[in-house]
Amino acid sequence: MLTNTNRKKRDDIVAIRAKNKLKRKRPLPKLAKPPKSLGKVRKFKKKKRPCCCKPVKCRRGPRGPRGFRGPIGATGATGIGVTGATGIGLTGATGATGPIGATGATGATGLTGPTGATGVLPPVVLPFNRIFIANTDDNTVSVLDGNSNSAIATIPVGFAPSSLAADSNRNLLYVSNEGGNNLYVIDAITNSLLTIIPVPGAPSELSLNPLTNELYVGYSNSNNLSVIDGISRTITRTIPVGFIPTNLDVNPTTNLVYSNAQGAGNPISVISGTSGSVIATIPAGQGQEEGFMRSGVNPVTNLIYIPNVGGALNQLAVIDGVNNSLLTSVPVGISPARVATNSQINRAYVTNEGSSNLSVIDGVSNTVIATVNVGTAPRGIDVNPTRNTIYVANSTTNNLSIIDGGSNTVIATVSVGRRPRSVAVLALQR
Repeated sequence: MLTNTNRKKRDDIVAIRAKNKLKRKRPLPKLAKPPKSLGKVRKFKKKKRPCCCKPVKCRRGPRGPRGFRGPIGATGATGIGVTGATGIGLTGATGATGPIGATGATGATGLTGPTGATGVLPPVVLPFNRIFIANTDDNTVSVLDGNSNSAIATIPVGFAPSSLAADSNRNLLYVSNEGGNNLYVIDAITNSLLTIIPVPGAPSELSLNPLTNELYVGYSNSNNLSVIDGISRTITRTIPVGFIPTNLDVNPTTNLVYSNAQGAGNPISVISGTSGSVIATIPAGQGQEEGFMRSGVNPVTNLIYIPNVGGALNQLAVIDGVNNSLLTSVPVGISPARVATNSQINRAYVTNEGSSNLSVIDGVSNTVIATVNVGTAPRGIDVNPTRNTIYVANSTTNNLSIIDGGSNTVIATVSVGRRPRSVAVLALQR
């Protein structure tokens, strides 16, 4: 027979067994099999449960080791989120301008437009071109229009006009009246007398330096030269030179004056236009025998051409203006009288009074390249370098030969006064 104590123990055991039975009914998680690389796993033996009959309390065994981590599962599908709103940032600074690209190819030429209406041509304005000729026996100066080669006026002057000097810068014409011991100053535009300048002798030769505005006067009865100021129109200096200094010319570039006195053997005087004194003398052969000769200067080449008529020379002396020496002598016609130069084409022209022709001299070779027949006893000569035209006064036939410098032929002959002795060209643009 059970006692109360044993009965209580039995009830406790029954309660414990019931509790353990409930625990065994819960499903246990399956452990993943360990990988083979870990080797054989040791199994633990179950402990025997104590006999329910024994009055011993059952206890839970020790916790086993943690199982191995199972393999990583497959990656899930990528989620698709909603795109966020576009941000609005500040505009950045403008970058530097890049280099200029290569020029593109030229496009095709466009179509020609319609021809416009014919315009009205402006009136032709010819340059002012006047030729003045001193007529010694008529006491006049003939005026020719160089554009038409026709006489347009006759200016009365003093007694026995012998030489002319034209000033294109101031539109003036100077006339030496050898028989009246004075100079006339003429307005070259209106052909009217402006003033009369008295001089101390018979003025036979004039030469003007347009840069200094000084006029040099040679006399046929004096051993001096007079220098006249173009502004005051008075004599400012007197320069003593050789006997009868009728052969006269000026180089405006160097401001030197060249004077060859009349008479055989007289040298050429070189005069400084600044000091007014003779700075050198040059022997030039036989010299001149009468007072109607005239030198010629080329201001570009600085060569001076002086006629020599003494004896049987009939040559043209060529002087080097740099060292004031005789460079050469060029044979020309009989009794060379006066010389004119064209510096633009480097030519010298000399009238031969005895052979009634004109010698054309090349300034490079210093040789005669042409001989042009003109009127009888040619003396006065001048050149229009722009038109390349030469004007020759024939003192016996009383006319003017007009020569084309390109072909060296006479293109016109114009009648003038009696015994024309000097020619001056005044060319300017109005």
